Amino acid sequence: MNIKYALVCLICLFLINSCGDPSIVTTNESYEPKIVIDAKLVAGQPVDHIYISQNFPVTTNLQRKSVIPDVARTTVSITDIESGIVYPLSFHEAPTDDKRFQNYYWEYTGNSLKIECGKSYRLDVEAPINGKMLSASATTTVPPAGFKILNQNTYSLAYRERNENDDIEMFELDVQRSPGATFYLSVIEAQVHDVTNYIYDNPYQNIEPEDVADDADWFIYNWVQNISPEPGVTKIKYEWYNMNFYADYRVILYAVDINYQHFLQTFDGVQDDTGNYHEPIFHIEGDGIGVFGSMIADTTSFTITRN
Repeated sequence: MNIKYALVCLICLFLINSCGDPSIVTTNESYEPKIVIDAKLVAGQPVDHIYISQNFPVTTNLQRKSVIPDVARTTVSITDIESGIVYPLSFHEAPTDDKRFQNYYWEYTGNSLKIECGKSYRLDVEAPINGKMLSASATTTVPPAGFKILNQNTYSLAYRERNENDDIEMFELDVQRSPGATFYLSVIEAQVHDVTNYIYDNPYQNIEPEDVADDADWFIYNWVQNISPEPGVTKIKYEWYNMNFYADYRVILYAVDINYQHFLQTFDGVQDDTGNYHEPIFHIEGDGIGVFGSMIADTTSFTITRN
């Protein structure tokens, strides 16, 4: 099971307008070619699904453009900072019958590179974009060892089940913290999600079967922040509005590094109260935007049954 499929790929180009004006002027005057990076390292997991693409002027017809720079002239590598060893990555091309962007990525195909807790790694990219050879680099430090799910209060509940005190029960995890980490990301996935098992009788929204078929909300991610950086145990509760199907669920919990934390906290909050626009926090040097982060993962599951 490759848990990296659960991570959200969200890379945007933001343009800055004049002070105090809450609108964006969609012109190409401010366009600068950039390498777009979407890369996460997970402790103990292979290095793969490293996405390298490029940005475009806002008026570009993307149906006629490839978002992937010329692979023959692009180089991507990971450096183990402690040892100084550089590990070149190889391009993984999607099957000819599957043209989705997520199936075109860079990966390490050898056996020597190991992603370990507490260690630092640097990503280096060179790619030709708009006739120019651009370069970008970023460094991440994997959170320290120690993080894991210790205990779960239950593995199965009826939807919004109540206890003997008439209180609504919730799924709860006891989590051993990673020393120094203050930000944890949860990904919740319904393993079966269609019109037959959607929870229509819920207090949060009214939805019709055709809406479920078109845009079922089966993949949820949220985060817990401001957790103590000291060693110890934190209880994490999952609210019922995060679950929309009677189904088995896979839950992946990540202890996240500062790079990925800052990206998630800022990528969709680029406009302040005065109307000014600000670039998200990328932690990328050179001609790059996006995110290069790292994390430790642990996985559990639970089941929601009908009343």
